[in-house]
Amino acid sequence: MNGLLLLGAEGPTTSRAAPALARADRVVAADSGYDLATMFGVEPDLVVGDLDSVQATEALERLPPHRVQRWPADKDHTDAELGVESLLQAGCTEITVVGGGGRRFDHQWGILQLFKRNPMLAEWLTAHERMVTVDDDASFEGWLGGTVSLFALTESVEGLASVGLRWPVNGLALSATVASISNEVIADPFELHLRGGRLLVVRPWPEAVDSNR
Repeated sequence: MNGLLLLGAEGPTTSRAAPALARADRVVAADSGYDLATMFGVEPDLVVGDLDSVQATEALERLPPHRVQRWPADKDHTDAELGVESLLQAGCTEITVVGGGGRRFDHQWGILQLFKRNPMLAEWLTAHERMVTVDDDASFEGWLGGTVSLFALTESVEGLASVGLRWPVNGLALSATVASISNEVIADPFELHLRGGRLLVVRPWPEAVDSNR
């Protein structure tokens, strides 16, 4: 069951979010992620958070009460954490995060910690990049000529190897202090292989302007 978590701050264009929107079985908007939902023309199954940053307040007020879970501002969990928890409770086994880019580094770091803690989080789309988690063999099509960086989500990554990168990462021991930055994809598809651990593949979006916003 695929879950989609919409967050506030900088999100991707509608066309770049379209594949994630199409495969989502359940959509949750956390706080001003509801504004992103309205931009995409999507009606979330649930809106969670303290909702202090939502701009589309009139549309929010028209939602049935059972689809709005309002929390106090003073709480022990971030709105993103509440959104992830609600998707897990609904039975989602794979979660894509959309939004949450730019603006505040502390918020982005908090989202990254969610990826480190929970293997159900599989992908993160912001205005500037697409991030995908890998914990086994993986193949990526349509990335030829792009730039990718690799970061460990676990204490270590074992048996890492690549096919189709300008600078192969075979045997590179990724960890909390070791990463692979700004490699170049020279084959389509390109492949990553690992025997243990989990990593985050970061690909900046192409610079071409996407007008479908």
